[in-house]
Amino acid sequence: MIELHPQDRVLHLGCGDGAATRDFARRASLVLGVDTSDEAVRRARRLAVEIENLMFVSGSPEGVPWQESFFTVVVSEAPPDDWPRALREIFRVTAPDARVYIMNPPPEGEDLLRAAGFDQVRRDGLRLEARKP
Repeated sequence: MIELHPQDRVLHLGCGDGAATRDFARRASLVLGVDTSDEAVRRARRLAVEIENLMFVSGSPEGVPWQESFFTVVVSEAPPDDWPRALREIFRVTAPDARVYIMNPPPEGEDLLRAAGFDQVRRDGLRLEARKP
């Protein structure tokens, strides 16, 4: 389970049809779901039409369409084409002390997160958790 607080601003990468993203929106102040599939994003939007604090956009983890230092939580569910570039982009859009959860990371995931600038990196089963200093 992803720990969320009412003031959190969540970026959900690889959101698919938005099932988990909608759950995040019930527990956070703002949620942005990003997926590479235009069809998945259209479906996610239809399913969440009445949720005011939730947005969906088509895009990739390597190029998040948002300002710097904004998100307090990032959940990445889909492996990007370029892990180092995606993690640098996640670092760019996260606020200081942001929590990052990478689902099904590559074997070298801990090293990649540290190289991107994250600390307090730890493996928890099939996910990695880290913080932005």
